[in-house]
Amino acid sequence: MERISLMPGVNLTASKSHKFKTGCFSLNFLRPLCRQEAAKNALLCSVLLRGCRRYPDIRAMSAAMDELYGTEVGTLVRKKGEVQAVGLYADFVEDALVPGENVFSQVVDLVAEILLDPVLENGAFKADYVEREKKNLINTQRARINSKRSYAAGQMVKAMCREEAYGVERLGEEEDVLPLTAKELYEHYKNVLQSSQVEICYMGAQDADTVAEAFRRALKDLPRGEMTPVGTAFRPGVGQVREVTETLEVTQGKLCMGFRLDLRGDSPDWPAMVLLNSVFGSGVTSKLFVNVREKRSLCYYASSSLEKFKGLMVVSSGISFDKVQVVKAAVLEQLEACRLGDITEEELTSARMHLVSGVQTQKDSPGQMDEYYLGQAIMGSQGNLDEFLEKVSRVTREDLARMANMIHLDTVYFLKGVE
Repeated sequence: MERISLMPGVNLTASKSHKFKTGCFSLNFLRPLCRQEAAKNALLCSVLLRGCRRYPDIRAMSAAMDELYGTEVGTLVRKKGEVQAVGLYADFVEDALVPGENVFSQVVDLVAEILLDPVLENGAFKADYVEREKKNLINTQRARINSKRSYAAGQMVKAMCREEAYGVERLGEEEDVLPLTAKELYEHYKNVLQSSQVEICYMGAQDADTVAEAFRRALKDLPRGEMTPVGTAFRPGVGQVREVTETLEVTQGKLCMGFRLDLRGDSPDWPAMVLLNSVFGSGVTSKLFVNVREKRSLCYYASSSLEKFKGLMVVSSGISFDKVQVVKAAVLEQLEACRLGDITEEELTSARMHLVSGVQTQKDSPGQMDEYYLGQAIMGSQGNLDEFLEKVSRVTREDLARMANMIHLDTVYFLKGVE
């Protein structure tokens, strides 16, 4: 993995690999996550992908990608802590498989055209394109409630981080989309181009210098000005536990418990925290799955996950409406066992194997590696996954107990049915 500065505020993370038949890259504009522009950012790249001046509509754009041996270009809207990363992702056949063709360079040029030379109408984006993409975005926002499991987790985060930027939805809110005009979105687009830090992540067979030169050439007209700072406020510890209950037409209750950690992903102790999460609630050998779900049959599912940018842990479970207090107590009981070092050798070994397997699977997925590289760039971390696994291998039971004592309950959210 090499990291190269291409121009002011534009950086490339390149990983050379011959493992895959296709190469990929993402071009990400980093914006501060905030209610004022979350919806605009989410809408922006979808409008750009509808057409550029040379390929002015979806049909022409699709034909151009087909000419490049089935290249796929899509939009990205990601939430990394309190940073909203928006941009485009490209997946394309490696040049070695089509002798005489320079597919990579052409794909880079196409993505640059989409970003820098959009279809305009009366000095703004084409109004029809904006209105259609507004409807698509609103439909996606409304669909959040269809998955009650992820909806409950999102509602818990909103309650937990109600006074913090992290509580803002990745795609913004419907009421912020409705009044947007083509002119307003175009003015926002110009500001994004000029003031955003840009992170490019590449994985493929090209040398890093070749990749860097292709992007320097394609992005030579990218306007650069004063950069808008981005980052995530870290809030360790906790005050009084907040409890929130919501009622919907559901047949299964959803209990989500939000914990704040005393560290986040840039800490040297993070590998130990990830392994502790595997012992506690990630996977079928975890304490939550074995002791709460299987042995006691208190819930339909129970798992924990980490948010490394903000320093949070979320425990999600599906339960009967009358089991909320007993499940809450059972979850805290398993966490207390971890704090006391009550972790068997079998639990530790199984958790370590589960974690190693997950990382190896991640290394086999270009999309997941792109997520990893972008996250590393945003956090300013240089380590790779092999180094991470090496650190995991040295974690002791005492380290896990120390990590468990850095986890503090902050918010309990319960989604129940109508009585």
